[in-house]
Amino acid sequence: MFSSSSYQKQFPPLEKHTDPQTKVTTKPFVHSPITPNGHLEEPKPFEAVLNWQTQNARAQNSAFRSLDEKLEKVASQVKQTDIKVDKITTQLEQMYFDMQNRVFQLDSDLRSMIKNRYWGPEFRQLKAELARIWYQSPTHKWYHFIILSNII
Repeated sequence: MFSSSSYQKQFPPLEKHTDPQTKVTTKPFVHSPITPNGHLEEPKPFEAVLNWQTQNARAQNSAFRSLDEKLEKVASQVKQTDIKVDKITTQLEQMYFDMQNRVFQLDSDLRSMIKNRYWGPEFRQLKAELARIWYQSPTHKWYHFIILSNII
């Protein structure tokens, strides 16, 4: 977003200012002088326009500063959210990788037991663990659980 120094360059304060190169002093707001009878003198048309432009610039400047503050807050929150999402994504990817490795290991162990014609309690335990992991995964909703279902 905007840093305060660049913001001050883009939107300088509305006060008396002397240009360093031309040495011309400008004053954005023209005050109405007091007449000899004590009343304020009506501003000339160009002074009224300048005063209106000054008030308008102040209002815009205030609005821009408010918007800039809000944008800074939103950007900060988005950055924090991105960091959290990245962390959760990394954790989920690791969990998926671990679960996938466990499924491959269980499948390998079960195939080895089948090849050796071993149907003992370890076989049933591994088969139950594989089924438990399968039903925890979202893929069991779309595919049929066939692994070793016809055995025994």
